Amino acid sequence: MHDHARLMNTRTDVEFYLVRLVEVLDVDLPGMQTPRFILRSRFSNVTLEQLSSDELRETANYLEAKAPQLFAMWGAYYSALAGVRDVDDFDKQLQYISATDKAIAMLSFETCVQMDQFYFCWAKGAFRANYLFSRMLKERQ
Repeated sequence: MHDHARLMNTRTDVEFYLVRLVEVLDVDLPGMQTPRFILRSRFSNVTLEQLSSDELRETANYLEAKAPQLFAMWGAYYSALAGVRDVDDFDKQLQYISATDKAIAMLSFETCVQMDQFYFCWAKGAFRANYLFSRMLKERQ
């Protein structure tokens, strides 16, 4: 019963974080640009070297200052998955797959990749969990 309650909490948490991210991604920032637009224009098709550049860090700092929920919700999403990732239990594996599929369905795969890369850039690579969506960051681990 305890595992079932934990799985339900994970599902509820993931849903909350993703719904909130969808809302925050489409809020107009100064200059009439949305966080989604900035992520797409600045954090797509970048190299690891570019993610470590002062220029992209400035953009990441701007996004974090103007829409701090982006960083917080993406980190919370990863935290919610911590208990169901890389576990040898069918129900937990199913929950993990469902949570990653839900992120892709709600945000788009490209936005998930961009969120990983924004998160890495802003945290200056200090976030040590396994990235789920950015192939470049997965290969780096």
